[in-house]
Amino acid sequence: MNLFRLPDNAVALPDITQWTNRYAICSLTSSRTYIVAQNCKTRKWGCSCPGYIFRKKCKHLIKECGLSENQIHENKKK
Repeated sequence: MNLFRLPDNAVALPDITQWTNRYAICSLTSSRTYIVAQNCKTRKWGCSCPGYIFRKKCKHLIKECGLSENQIHENKKK
């Protein structure tokens, strides 16, 4: 299992009900900021970027944070 690697530009954020280990990270290709966090129940990671929201593919979690695809949370849409 890969370990979470905190990017240099990360800023720690407070935990919320469903998510812990929350960090704001800057995009490498734009001026946007995204939130990466670990789900409290599944212990898998998620991101607020469009790639994660729409396709569950997130370069922030894989390339910047060093996680593998099986460590990324799959949010089931209803």
